Amino acid sequence: MSSNSEWPQATLGAPENAMLPESSATPLNAPEALSENPTWSGWDVVKIFVMAIVLLIGCLLGVALATKLIAFPHTKFMVVMAFPLVNFVAQMLVYLALLAYMMRVATRREGTEFWSSIRWNWPLHGIGGLVLTGIVSFVALFAIAHLLPMPKKSPFEQFFTRPLDAYAIAVLAVSIGPLMEELAFRGFLYPILARRLNVRTAILFTALPFALIHYPEYGSWSPVLIVFLVGLVLTVVRAWRQSVAAGFIVHAAYNGVQMAVVFVATGGFRHLEKMTQ
Repeated sequence: MSSNSEWPQATLGAPENAMLPESSATPLNAPEALSENPTWSGWDVVKIFVMAIVLLIGCLLGVALATKLIAFPHTKFMVVMAFPLVNFVAQMLVYLALLAYMMRVATRREGTEFWSSIRWNWPLHGIGGLVLTGIVSFVALFAIAHLLPMPKKSPFEQFFTRPLDAYAIAVLAVSIGPLMEELAFRGFLYPILARRLNVRTAILFTALPFALIHYPEYGSWSPVLIVFLVGLVLTVVRAWRQSVAAGFIVHAAYNGVQMAVVFVATGGFRHLEKMTQ
């Protein structure tokens, strides 16, 4: 029989958890586990948002010009630029370019993986609760909206002029749209603010620009206030679950209910004129 001297000395008198992986010995709610330490800087985030504006203008002009030259040579340029599908294509190009830049920024440090770097962290449980959060948020904020002076018509409704346009916007609203917004605001902006400020302040100042970028869609401050409240919910979910994916699920569910309401109210997008009645 072997003597004790043949065993590695590190095991003699060691605590029971000494040989466990480091993560196993750390409580899940430890401050270290909740800290934000992104590999990018605040200037990187500024560049992302400036790039988004420049790309949107450039892509919209480019797609509109190509559409006019190829398909609508006798239509005024500004009319072509307002076509919903032109805006849809331009926005998709912007999203692809931004995603490529985000991946480059987040993986500059050697050995860094994009999705883990931004804390995507797809939830392994509680997805139903996140979907329910999105649905309840929509119902609650829909009720609040009725207490505010909401405009009867907004610039956003120009994207619901034909069923094809409406379907395209609906697909965008529950997929790449919320994905890119969550990556930009809760993936890149929030951790920078949380690192410099306290969590509550970071949540507030993440939701604020999120609301402001939606002003051109509605042209009124009342809907922007609703979007601000949505942003608060999404950022709280991100901070609480330490997961950008969790916020994406809530965001997609919220938008999905909104699109479903429009779908039902307009008879399957066949009577879009009812949106302004």
